[in-house]
Amino acid sequence: QMLQAGFYIIKTLSQLFIMLFLLRLLFPWFHINYRNPAVQGIFRLTSSFINPIRRLIPPIGKIDTATLIVTFLIQYFVIFLLLILNQKMLAVHMIAFVSIIEICIQSANLFFFAIIIKIIFSWIGPKMYNPIAEIAGSISDPILKPFRKLIPPLSGIDFSPIFAIICIQAIIIFFQSIKPYYLWVNI
Repeated sequence: QMLQAGFYIIKTLSQLFIMLFLLRLLFPWFHINYRNPAVQGIFRLTSSFINPIRRLIPPIGKIDTATLIVTFLIQYFVIFLLLILNQKMLAVHMIAFVSIIEICIQSANLFFFAIIIKIIFSWIGPKMYNPIAEIAGSISDPILKPFRKLIPPLSGIDFSPIFAIICIQAIIIFFQSIKPYYLWVNI
């Protein structure tokens, strides 16, 4: 019981930490306002990990290679740690494969949370400025745009988030299904 609680804490905290790096990775792709205080906070929290790598590996176009490598290394270390704590071991290439799958799952979760945050802020303060709502909107709007074209608002209600969330959850289920079966519960 105590070991499962430890796994949960390690996995949850690491997922939140990785989410910061994934956000930073997505900023150039979704034209996020870099003057946003939440964006500046994410840069401050992640820069000490990324700047040393960036000196060695520059970005390639919009791909922030340093952030991508750091995200992968953190995910790899977390899976390795969880395997050791669970007294299991995998080949190096399998840990790398599972790390990539976990990053894909976390990326899908990030889009899911961005849509949920956008929905919540549209209910409680649609006219108010909030730095988190701005980031969520910048990330979720390009995802929702194709769904809005397919499903126009009915009686002023936008149903596109529902269909986007269904698709995102299907993507998460797909990535979970290609993860080795003995890691579903523990990693």
